[in-house]
Amino acid sequence: MLDTIREYGSHWLRGLGESDTLHRRHRDHYLALAHRGDAAWIGPDQFAWYDRMTAEHDNLRAALEYSLTGSEPHTEPHTEAHAEGHIALEMAAALWFFWYGCGFLKEGCHYLDQALAADTTASPARVKALYASGPVLVYLGDLPALEERAAECTALATRYGDIEQGYAAATELRVSVLRGDSEQVVSRVEAQLVTDWRDEPLTLIPLAALVFVTHTLVAAGRFEEAVARLDELRAACDRYGERSMRAWGDFVRSQAELAQGHFEEAHEHARSALLVKHRLSDGVGTGMALESLARAATTAGRTRDAAWLLGLAAQLWETLGRPQAGIPAMVAAHETCKRQTREALGEPAYESAFTAGHTIPLNTGITQVINQPRQSPL
Repeated sequence: MLDTIREYGSHWLRGLGESDTLHRRHRDHYLALAHRGDAAWIGPDQFAWYDRMTAEHDNLRAALEYSLTGSEPHTEPHTEAHAEGHIALEMAAALWFFWYGCGFLKEGCHYLDQALAADTTASPARVKALYASGPVLVYLGDLPALEERAAECTALATRYGDIEQGYAAATELRVSVLRGDSEQVVSRVEAQLVTDWRDEPLTLIPLAALVFVTHTLVAAGRFEEAVARLDELRAACDRYGERSMRAWGDFVRSQAELAQGHFEEAHEHARSALLVKHRLSDGVGTGMALESLARAATTAGRTRDAAWLLGLAAQLWETLGRPQAGIPAMVAAHETCKRQTREALGEPAYESAFTAGHTIPLNTGITQVINQPRQSPL
């Protein structure tokens, strides 16, 4: 809509006293859409939901801004301002899949922060919003903020039921992941997966737990256990037609293959992960897949390709939070790959290839990797 037409319509709405009525209808429509997306994301229509929600991005922002603008920080329920703040909290939490799964990390962090500040009363919605912050903060590598949210989530969840306590356990697990505490990761995952999750509608919680524990098992050299769990993850995702978490499984599988010297298999799994993560604009997932492709290239002796891929990945990380999301095992793997590639090529050749990857337009570079998987992008 042209700005002049928008302003003309807004002028008449204000004059007729109908502006707030229309804003509330708009807000309610997009709150309902957020809830539908929340319920449907772990399923066969992820690409369609990605396309729909990114097309509605401005409307989602407008709905959130209306609720946040109409609210002030309140601890007492049953006020109009509190009601708006609660709606903002509910909507920001329901949009977890948009912030985390569709590449809007910093915006998601902003709206979750604002909504949590707008409604500070204890409620199941607040527990979910604290939980929704978890995937975003892991991707941003912000351990202090994640620890703070996890502590509140755990304390608050004790007032409610199994769903809220599951949210708290999942958030504490993410803290263990960012801390690099492998023993705690394994024990927390075992506690989560002992439930009958396989007989219930699939959610993010068990899928993320499987990704975290398989990554930990691979890092510990427990490849058979990791592959068994990865097969379980893949079967669950395939049964529901889910792609995003399956792509994370492909990424972890590439790490397992690399650790065993199977660079061709590692390349194929990393490329499968890249195809999905790039389609969903999942920057962290895309970056991790590029890192894995670089490691596979180094292992295969294609060190110029590896340096180029490291440059491309570095360019992407600069647009996000911390490189490799600050996950200790991934940071260590990156440093090893960089050192090996630099030593094999020599400084001038490494810098030349790295710079070429670092300066090519990001989408152009990723498209080259996807379309020419076996050819040097240089």
